[in-house]
Amino acid sequence: MAVATPDSYTFTPGTPLYAGLPTPSVGGLITTLSLVNTSGSTQAANFVSPMLGMPFKAGDLPSGEYPVFTLEDDTPVPATVYSDTSWPDSSKKFCGVLLRTPTSIAGSGTLSVEVKGGGSAPAASSRTLSDLTAADITVELTGITNLSGVWTASLNTAITDATDIVVIGDGPAGKVWRIGGPFKQSGAAHGQLHCWHYVAALQNSVGGLLGIRYLGRIAQPWADVSSPTPNNRRATGVLKSGASTIRTLQGVTGSEVTGNNIDIDHYTSFFTAGADAKWDYVQGGGSASADCTVRVVFDESYFIKTRMVPPYDTALNPTAGSSVDYVAYCKGPYEQRNMTSSGPRAEVGILPTWVARHVLTQSAVDERVCRVAGLAAGGWNTTLRRSTTNQPIPCVDIDASYTGLGTIQTTWRFITGGNSGPVTPSSGVDIWPSSHESSHRPSGTYYPYLITGEPQYLDMLVEEAAEIVMAAVQGSTTFNTSLPITAVTGAYGGTRSVIINGTTYKNGGGFIRGDLYRVSAWLMRDLAQAAAIYPDTCPSGTAIRDYLRDLVTDAYSAVAAYNALMATSWRDTGMWTMLGNGSTDADFESPWALAYVSDTVCHTESILPGLGALAFRQHLAKFYSSLAASIDIASITAYRMSQFKGDGTRVDSTDDLVFTFGGTLTSSTTDSRFTTPDAWNPTNGDVFMFTTVANIGDADKPFAAATNNTRLYAVNVSGKTFQLSLTLGGSPITVTSNVTITSWLCRLQNAAPINSFEGLFGTSSMLSNMRAAVSHHVACGDSVASAARTEIDARATSAGLTYTADPKWAFVPAYPV
Repeated sequence: MAVATPDSYTFTPGTPLYAGLPTPSVGGLITTLSLVNTSGSTQAANFVSPMLGMPFKAGDLPSGEYPVFTLEDDTPVPATVYSDTSWPDSSKKFCGVLLRTPTSIAGSGTLSVEVKGGGSAPAASSRTLSDLTAADITVELTGITNLSGVWTASLNTAITDATDIVVIGDGPAGKVWRIGGPFKQSGAAHGQLHCWHYVAALQNSVGGLLGIRYLGRIAQPWADVSSPTPNNRRATGVLKSGASTIRTLQGVTGSEVTGNNIDIDHYTSFFTAGADAKWDYVQGGGSASADCTVRVVFDESYFIKTRMVPPYDTALNPTAGSSVDYVAYCKGPYEQRNMTSSGPRAEVGILPTWVARHVLTQSAVDERVCRVAGLAAGGWNTTLRRSTTNQPIPCVDIDASYTGLGTIQTTWRFITGGNSGPVTPSSGVDIWPSSHESSHRPSGTYYPYLITGEPQYLDMLVEEAAEIVMAAVQGSTTFNTSLPITAVTGAYGGTRSVIINGTTYKNGGGFIRGDLYRVSAWLMRDLAQAAAIYPDTCPSGTAIRDYLRDLVTDAYSAVAAYNALMATSWRDTGMWTMLGNGSTDADFESPWALAYVSDTVCHTESILPGLGALAFRQHLAKFYSSLAASIDIASITAYRMSQFKGDGTRVDSTDDLVFTFGGTLTSSTTDSRFTTPDAWNPTNGDVFMFTTVANIGDADKPFAAATNNTRLYAVNVSGKTFQLSLTLGGSPITVTSNVTITSWLCRLQNAAPINSFEGLFGTSSMLSNMRAAVSHHVACGDSVASAARTEIDARATSAGLTYTADPKWAFVPAYPV
């Protein structure tokens, strides 16, 4: 309990006085934060916490209310609250927070802070830009390749020029800015090299300056500047405060070896942070000589309860991750730089493995990994902005214009080797090759922003979302909807927009496209995450929020229009196969990857409800139930499934689906029987189809009736052998050739004990994706038949699935209540 003292009336302007006594509670307890002292020494009172992100469950903080932070005895903890985002009912979804904590924390100790409702908007601080000038912060780059001399980005000069000053947040714990300015030499701007200075002026308990936190972001972001020529430059760098060096910047130059030389690819960025990926502290004219030694720990159950992350299994205690360091253009925890490389990998999914670990462990090492991963994403070729607006570039004209974003560049495309619009760097060497494609592109910045509220992560998240749309092929593809469908389209279907029944959906290619499910899944994930967490009103431009949400809505509208025109059996069984080109023999898709689409759709409706994902989520949930009703659901762990029936028409029900089976199937002319591979045992009535598609089947056929995509049925099963018939239960066909077939199409009633047909990624990884998708649907309120859930769980048990090393798919079928 606070005690009145002679100086009880010394207070921060805008903070209510209660004669030295605790402020009465104004709302019910929502959740609790823990402030952990990472030092063995006492953390003195009246420190300002690190920035933190504060997600809320819908309805917990009603419209107009702000969070109130107190100690357990109701002592108020003044807070700067910024970057508010709301749920559709106008209750608060997310905000960034700085806490000025009025009590000390013992060495290695923990302080509990309660988060309550019923508050009002905090009063502004006394902090101004003049607080920043004494620190005299600069970033200096000395040219090595494609850059000559010394170039300086000065915070003070950027303040004086005042061309790009954005107030992120302001309140009794301090004020946060993003201040942009070019690198200059002898007073002249470079033209390409730019620096965004992220600065927080912390406020002490008597209304003065406590100190300054700083992070610099060095970039070559401009898509509309031709002089000097866009290029990949190499330099050394240093971060200074006055004449004192804070840090000599470290980086990599195409290998994983850290050194002083830093490659600065065009359309990328890097940061001045040290190995821990945190902002630096500079006293400047402040009262504290050092920053606090505190980190923030969330209540994992409430964090998941907000639905801003998937329904991870809180009973799981995963193994800790390995610590990583941040340097410019580092790989960090990402396993691959080239994003076209096959998975599974720790980074591939709705959120990466290290995110799930941190949600469940709240450990310091896992927090560090998340921070480093976020900053490392600056090395991707996604920092694509227009110098005239300082904003990401819209390329889809769903609305006629988006105020402040400039001309909508519908003809622009940005992808290595395929640029039209953005100026292409003269050097095509990228430190992160193929960062434009979304087959395996991770979600690198959403979660770091969710837990830290640090604005650089939001800026990168928005850039990534805008860029991934610009990476799509310009133009439209018309998709056939007249039943029965014999060709989905007449051409490749990966364009940005699609035409369905005469209506153009300008971002319809988000889901309706001609390439892999996972491309759609991670593309739409990036859009949803950025649109879901972007502030309701942002001083740097709210139109980008409208643009991103329009992109999401339009993609789901296209899905709804397509499904509405399909056969009743299509809608009743939750069908969603690849919508690629029109060849009846060549179109296959990965059924296991449909789980990725399910996860994106479930995640989208959870974090961004009301924009169309609900109907598609409920549609996809039917797929698992209807498939389990007729065949072994393990079939969907196959690597491919056919898009067409044997008569050359499009499948319109799960009853029509067949899957590719990897292994060796042999035929014998002696007894006209086939022998299965591995430990699988066939069942009478199983369906088999043969094909000559490259990498899918073999040209050799066991008999003349085995024409491409003709359905054949297993009969006279005996152990691991069977015969084939043209009809269900019909007469066996005489085998005329002894052949060995390594890949074929089949539909199995019982795949046990095989858990993954292909075995391409081991026996359990595809199954774990599917198990997570089913749990995700159920957690979101969808009905999935118990038979499907039971069967998948049984497969998981037999496969020995555990999640202690990789908890990213450890979803449970319920969110905490």
